[in-house]
Amino acid sequence: MSGTEMEPVFFSITSSDDPENPLRFVLGPKDDALKVGRNKKSGVVVDKLGISWAHLEIKPWTGGGEDAEPSLCVRDVSSNGVGLRKSRGGELQRLEKDVDTVVPHGAAIVLPFRVKAAEGQPEDSLRTTLTVSIDGVDSPSSELSESEAEAEEAAGDAADSAGAKRSRSRSPRRADLFNPEASPEVERKSKKRKKDGDKEKPQEGEAPSSGKKGHQFHAGQFVKVVGLKGKAELNGKVGLLVEWDQSNAYWKVRMEDGSGK
Repeated sequence: MSGTEMEPVFFSITSSDDPENPLRFVLGPKDDALKVGRNKKSGVVVDKLGISWAHLEIKPWTGGGEDAEPSLCVRDVSSNGVGLRKSRGGELQRLEKDVDTVVPHGAAIVLPFRVKAAEGQPEDSLRTTLTVSIDGVDSPSSELSESEAEAEEAAGDAADSAGAKRSRSRSPRRADLFNPEASPEVERKSKKRKKDGDKEKPQEGEAPSSGKKGHQFHAGQFVKVVGLKGKAELNGKVGLLVEWDQSNAYWKVRMEDGSGK
């Protein structure tokens, strides 16, 4: 890729089995693939009849070019197959086994593809749907079914409070949180208040604005860190806003390289 290493992909996976608790992950180009299956040590555990011990693998897609949006691909390594629905109302297609297939933002991964339903029993009742949401990618104009769309909405609302699975060495990981000396793109709050004088203070539980008219920071937003003195090595780097800590008056930020600071 023109000598430039691909940035890690920040994303969440929402299971139809537990739509209120999406899982957050970060995958870099050198990380091990995220495993999905019945194995309790998998990044995403799906314990259902017909699911293999290791059913599928998820990893960053590196074939999109240097300027492409962050992307993921999946590989079916199962016995009963994996289905993929790329858009709302789209056809459920079975993935070719042992072949990497690009998964767009908002797509639904359905497993297992092959099920044995009793007479009158819907096949979907025997399956699990995993909705993939990739940070920094605009939502498609046409997405998934209503239930899957609700699951994706739940992923956005609960992503910052949901616990993500921490990786071991070179495996999919959730970035550690750290306490920056100042909020991204703004000077320390005390300096800001002195400069702004009687400007309206944020209410309890509300994050401070960036100082730009009409703009408010919010969780899930990518920002550039500036103005740090105690951790000057972070200046100029990009991070993801995770949560505003009202009691200590700072943003919790996840850095773009996936490491904790």
